[in-house]
Amino acid sequence: MENTQVCIKITQEFTEEKLNKGLWLVLINAKRIPPHVGMLFNGRYYSLNVTGQEINIRMQALLKRIRIQKIKAVFVQLKPHPVFSPDYLCGYFAILVQKHPRVNLNGITCFTPVRSFFTENYALCENDLKFLYHLFPQLYAQDVISGAMSVNLEENETEAENVFRLPVYTNEDIEDKLRTVQREYHL
Repeated sequence: MENTQVCIKITQEFTEEKLNKGLWLVLINAKRIPPHVGMLFNGRYYSLNVTGQEINIRMQALLKRIRIQKIKAVFVQLKPHPVFSPDYLCGYFAILVQKHPRVNLNGITCFTPVRSFFTENYALCENDLKFLYHLFPQLYAQDVISGAMSVNLEENETEAENVFRLPVYTNEDIEDKLRTVQREYHL
């Protein structure tokens, strides 16, 4: 897959209540290269980061951090899965996150459990999902996305049609960011 910029259409006004139901892909520091990705299941957040695993974090705690630190975030709502319940999918994703102690320089990124989740539950081809920005064209093509909303994005960070452009990045960008964060946290 080529490295073309991916657009996410912001179709909904942000409301906290919407995040309490269903499945959401969450892009944290959405404008940063690379952005961080996690998932929300019925108001509970899960992700893998440099300090470890975030398992069953209350959505309100995540939003409090986003608001206080003015973090740019995009929430992408997925349509209900045709077979599996959100609770089943949540348990499955938790297992994927728990497979790795933390993000590292050996190829384990925040996208690792997300990639596995979508290849297993949505029959996406893992070879076509090297980076987060590869995921969205496939989700749109399979009509899995039902909407998106954002927090802390300025009007000039979305286009006139409320389009968010997901940053394109490389493995080197990931490694550089990881080294910077590891130094910051003394890991």
